[in-house]
Amino acid sequence: ARLVKTRTPSSIETAGPMELQALMPVLAASRDAQVGMAFLQALPKSPGLLALTEGDIRRSFRSYPEVVVAASAALVRQLLLREQNKETHLTQLASVLDGGDVTRGRRAFESGKGTCILCHRIGTTGGQVGPDLSTIGRIRTGHELLDAIAYPSDSIARGYDTYNITMQDGRVYVGTVPRETTCCVMFPTII
Repeated sequence: ARLVKTRTPSSIETAGPMELQALMPVLAASRDAQVGMAFLQALPKSPGLLALTEGDIRRSFRSYPEVVVAASAALVRQLLLREQNKETHLTQLASVLDGGDVTRGRRAFESGKGTCILCHRIGTTGGQVGPDLSTIGRIRTGHELLDAIAYPSDSIARGYDTYNITMQDGRVYVGTVPRETTCCVMFPTII
């Protein structure tokens, strides 16, 4: 399996979607109020925040002291509100579907500003964790592409689901299962 070793919790502010998914079990393992509050301050700054659901937040903070659970409610509300406003937001963004500039799009992708390049590839540029986007415009509609760009973690292409793996020594990995064979089946630890 192709696995990506996770960053430490001190890197949460820069954690992308896959890294943040891997950090959540680490977060859930602590019961320290200071740790919980530090995570709550860092999570809204993370570019991977929108990969989380309100359920992820509730599960990760449920064993903390009540003061931390109460403070996490604001983040839960933010994620619930985002989901409620998704279609309105996509409708507002729809005007960008008229026209388009492949060169500008490629430059935006290659700049790494949106972190898409970490997992996806166009031609020979980018990562290989997610689907290759070289011909994506031929198989997806403009609305589907807009949805995937604005809400990248809402629909994961088949075969690219991410798994959190917790080792017996406590190390946490996140990755995809590119293939399974009859002799080697990987069972991820789900927390």
